[in-house]
Amino acid sequence: NNAGVCPPSLLKPRPWLPIIEETHHRPYGGLRARMPSERILFVDDDPVSRRSFARAMRQSGFIVDLAKDGDEAWELATHFPYAVIATDLRMPGMDGMMLIDQLRELQPDPVCLLVTGVKQLEWYREAEKSGVDVIQKPWNGDQLAEALRAALREYHTRATHVAPPESE
Repeated sequence: NNAGVCPPSLLKPRPWLPIIEETHHRPYGGLRARMPSERILFVDDDPVSRRSFARAMRQSGFIVDLAKDGDEAWELATHFPYAVIATDLRMPGMDGMMLIDQLRELQPDPVCLLVTGVKQLEWYREAEKSGVDVIQKPWNGDQLAEALRAALREYHTRATHVAPPESE
């Protein structure tokens, strides 16, 4: 009887799934368990930008998953809830605003950030109309970490303002 035994095929490493970190270092000291809803998804077609973002934000205590395009981002978003989704604006196949629109259909709650070096006013207006904050490239690690902390605060503020269930 093999009831309750995990088949060996499920034990194989899955390189497309990120490593789940159970704890992080709080910027103000101490360790605590991370809620799954505090994950951050960063999408950028440039591998150097992805590595830099991940290194800087993990050093600041964030749990970061990386995707190189919209397909990888969608795949990750089907497996993990995100509090913040940050994406590059210009990517092959699908720009960051289109990606945000699609990911919001799957996960409507995350705070979305557009990370871009584009300085065209119409992109800022489009992002503002969509409720997306813009982070300008090149970014400073401390400024980016503060923007992500603010996004997490906004996410948790939204989550705590859910209407209580009606009493019977």
